[in-house]
Amino acid sequence: MCSSDLVPFALASMFLALYLLGQTLNVSVLLGVAIVLGIPLDDAVVVADAIRVRLATGMNRLDAVTGALKEVARPVTASVFATCLAFAPLLLLPGLLGRFMFVTPLTVIVTLVASLIASLWLLPRHVVAWGDKEPPAGWRDRVGVWLRRHYGRLLARAFRHPLPVMTLFNVLFLVAGLSLALEWVKPRWFASDPLRVFNLNLQMPPATGMEATLRATRALERVARDVARPGEVKASLAMAGLQFTPSEMVLGEHLGQVTVSLAPESMGARPVADFVAALRPLLKVAGAENVSVQVLSADLPMLSSLTLRLSGAPLAELSEAAQALERELAATPGFTDVRNDATFSQPRIVLKVDAAAAAHAGLDPFKLAALIRLHFEGVPVGKVMEGEETLNVVVRGQALDEAGVRRLLSETWRLPDGREINPGELFSMQFENTPGELRRVDGKRAVSLHASFDQDHVTARQAVAAVEGAWAKLMANHPGVRLTQGGEMEDVKTSLNDLLRYLMLGFFLMYAWLAGQFGRLALPLVILATAPMALAGVVIGLLVSGQPITLYTLYGCVALTGVAVNASIVLVSAGEDRLALGMDPLSAAFHAARRRLVPIIITTLTVIGGLISLAFGWGGNSLLWGPLASAIVWGLAVATPLTLFVTPLLHASLMRGRLRREGREPPEARRRHAEIHG
Repeated sequence: MCSSDLVPFALASMFLALYLLGQTLNVSVLLGVAIVLGIPLDDAVVVADAIRVRLATGMNRLDAVTGALKEVARPVTASVFATCLAFAPLLLLPGLLGRFMFVTPLTVIVTLVASLIASLWLLPRHVVAWGDKEPPAGWRDRVGVWLRRHYGRLLARAFRHPLPVMTLFNVLFLVAGLSLALEWVKPRWFASDPLRVFNLNLQMPPATGMEATLRATRALERVARDVARPGEVKASLAMAGLQFTPSEMVLGEHLGQVTVSLAPESMGARPVADFVAALRPLLKVAGAENVSVQVLSADLPMLSSLTLRLSGAPLAELSEAAQALERELAATPGFTDVRNDATFSQPRIVLKVDAAAAAHAGLDPFKLAALIRLHFEGVPVGKVMEGEETLNVVVRGQALDEAGVRRLLSETWRLPDGREINPGELFSMQFENTPGELRRVDGKRAVSLHASFDQDHVTARQAVAAVEGAWAKLMANHPGVRLTQGGEMEDVKTSLNDLLRYLMLGFFLMYAWLAGQFGRLALPLVILATAPMALAGVVIGLLVSGQPITLYTLYGCVALTGVAVNASIVLVSAGEDRLALGMDPLSAAFHAARRRLVPIIITTLTVIGGLISLAFGWGGNSLLWGPLASAIVWGLAVATPLTLFVTPLLHASLMRGRLRREGREPPEARRRHAEIHG
């Protein structure tokens, strides 16, 4: 069994464990697989390289395996459990985000434990049984010698002149910090690839009937099909009387919706964004008050829209303020499909009894009003059972539209005493629009306004700032109206803050674990210094590639930290072993770094090679996997050289300071340090 065979074993063990735990195969599991692949490979490479070096010296297989495990078993175990501790707090993440992402850290932890068993048990066992069947690796030995020789020269130069290395280290941190602070790398926390389905939402005037709305939606459907290329639209459906939004279903005879399903891109269809961009200028239907596009996503809400609520005033004033804000945002670059629900209303005919006319005709106004109400609203006359459910039987007159009511009022009524009367003299008729839905904030009537924005040009924070700026211009014209942000954004902010807190807890647990393993408080800081190196590489990589920072990127950063910390733990452990054997600090750090060079490079190149196609979009761009792959690829590309140079410098300095404080620094070590830095 070679080191690469251990990865399938770790993944098979993980899938079996998830099956036994009742989990399903989903995107969150695949995320865990993608971010953890490099760590099992790194463990196997470290163990295999330690065994190979001993076999190359002529040791028998059993002694080679035993010696290798004595050298690397402790640091490999420490590195695996350190990464497990980094992910463990994420299992406790509360809220919707915690439920959605629970299986990702579970996948990572189970895979890591399986990889540790494979690296420290299966791999050594197979080497003992079949090690002599491996062909000699002559060319690999020559490449390794060449790499160590040239790396040794560069590392010795870095020991003599550490300032350029540390300057580069600080510059990278500065660039990464500015990229985040100035949003050169845009946050799109819940970015995901859109489904090949989108909705066209239609809003007609409030008095529009169902049939007229359906005709308008069918006209909108024809517009979408006319824009499509042959075979590009798989199916479409036009509906009237309701709209399905991401959070609710809205009813109303004047509301319509067209659902369009596109063929896969592999069949020549355009991306959803390109199709919608071509369709948007043509979204005009005669008589429609508003037509908007709703692109569907398979993930959590992408924060590509804002929900704003206006409250604190009568409905008419709220509606006026909402329409003013809607016009202001519609004119703001980056905002699309701005709409409010103040116009989501139903038409109502109101008949008011003229009490004086009714009394003059000898009729009781209250009985007359009750009679009309019973005719249109009905009266319960009995009950029937349908299964276990009791239903009321209501008798009422035939539903009438505006024309029917006018005919009813124009016909002469014959009273019981034989007199005839014109009902138009008894009633006055007027039309009102009643709200389709009643929304309240703190018990007060509220109007909601929804606005989508293009995350390629506007971040969520910039969108919120634009809304606040627009409202600042309008609030003087609408006294008493209060603008609040929808609860969805606040929930997401809380979830992200919780995530960051749990990530920090994970790093603290890593530090505590390493401090306990090495018995020192400062040494774990040298090891964990690789984490900010990797994070700086992630930010710079996202900046260069133009990818956003997403939720999956944060999880990838934790896994990337695990790979970088693995390399640093093994490197630092080797340096400590050489220091214990009597080497001076500089020599111990130097030879430990040269010894671990090849396993670090093998792991880095293997992981980068596996993810580079996703990172650069060679198989198609993906908002889900592209940023994650870019984070790992660029993070390793930056963190690996820094680990190979910065970590030995920091470790040598730490070891020398420790010996000096303990009064154990040999005179030749002081002389060597003076020669290098003198």
